Amino acid sequence: MEIQTISGNEVCTTGVKRRKPGILYLSTVPPRMNIPALRDYFGKFGQIGRVYFQAPNGKGKFSEGWIEYKSKRKAKYVQELLNNEPVGGKKRNPNHDFLWNIKYLPRFKWEHLNQRLEYERQVFKKRMGAEISQVNKETDAYLKAHMNKRNQKEVSNEENEENFKKYFKQKLTEEEFQNRKKLTKKQKDEKFKKSIEKKKKKKQEFKPDKNEEEDFLASSIFVGKD
Repeated sequence: MEIQTISGNEVCTTGVKRRKPGILYLSTVPPRMNIPALRDYFGKFGQIGRVYFQAPNGKGKFSEGWIEYKSKRKAKYVQELLNNEPVGGKKRNPNHDFLWNIKYLPRFKWEHLNQRLEYERQVFKKRMGAEISQVNKETDAYLKAHMNKRNQKEVSNEENEENFKKYFKQKLTEEEFQNRKKLTKKQKDEKFKKSIEKKKKKKQEFKPDKNEEEDFLASSIFVGKD
């Protein structure tokens, strides 16, 4: 501790040497201990600052953790005291026989952990982006193949329908039947009229003129009178 005293009208200031924090790394965490329980457990040995426990998929039990003690001497003490020792407590405790695996991290600062976590987040983000891109490509390829198959099926159905119409006549609806009946009647009338006109023309072609007929009769009468 450094103490500076100044007399007179000057102010007395006291400077306290700042303690350096120490960080412990837990490579395994008891499966049935949450963060409040872990803070209570390790808080018995000294003043705790920040803690961080990581789960593999963001949920479920913790796989590893970091605990910051305000004093690195306390951190070293806890590492020596608890490493490879059981959790202990009451025998009914499900974590009673769980062994701690604790390591003190010299010259390690909490900023290093933040950098590591940020790097892992960026890597995870890139990996997720690549996986999403791959899924989108596969989805587009599947949809394209499905649409091609659907188009081919529609073409095949149209061809089958045309072939069916060739070999099997579809029954007419009432409206189509009446229209067809009117059309056939009209066609018959027109055909009949044409046939009559054609007969009239033929009669006119073979009918002789009156002059020609009179000449013919006269010639027939006077034939043989000479």
